[in-house]
Amino acid sequence: MVDFGAYGRENDRRLPPPSRLPDTNPSDYPEMPYGVVADDAFPQEVYMWKPFPGRCTGLMPRSWMIYIYRARRTIENAFGIMAARWRVFLKSIPCHPKNVKHVVLAGVVLHNFLSVADPRYADETYGDRYHNGRLLAGHWRQDISERDISTCCFQDMASKIGKNASYAAKDVRDYQMKYFNNEGIVPWQEEYFTEHE
Repeated sequence: MVDFGAYGRENDRRLPPPSRLPDTNPSDYPEMPYGVVADDAFPQEVYMWKPFPGRCTGLMPRSWMIYIYRARRTIENAFGIMAARWRVFLKSIPCHPKNVKHVVLAGVVLHNFLSVADPRYADETYGDRYHNGRLLAGHWRQDISERDISTCCFQDMASKIGKNASYAAKDVRDYQMKYFNNEGIVPWQEEYFTEHE
């Protein structure tokens, strides 16, 4: 799904209503809001899924952070592969703002179609991937040269340090962490952390 929506907070109203996490007891978990994956550049909000600030210790917070990093890696792969293949996405798009939406949507449609229809577009080594719990960088990162990176529109943002999250936002993150370490656990999770302790 690609939805340009509206600017900033105006778009928050367009998220689906909260719902129950799969296989949960209503007395143990409240309805959870849908959200977006974010990093430290954004303050913690109720609708954001982001890692704990600073260095994490303990099995539950660390495994929660792995989920978030994997989700972010998937998003970075999609945009990275698309930018490596369609160079128009490596800098500001040179057209009128009302047409940028059409350029981006066309890029997403072409990316999704070619990912399925043409194995040469992005084979299994082109995107970042995990092998035995270890991250291997994708070839798209090499295809974006140093010159392109210096002018790239996908650049790191500064962290928003100093703004404390609301209690509601922290509660949502804690419930999500609890869920993904109990009902939502994946088979490799405990073994991975036992090996890397």
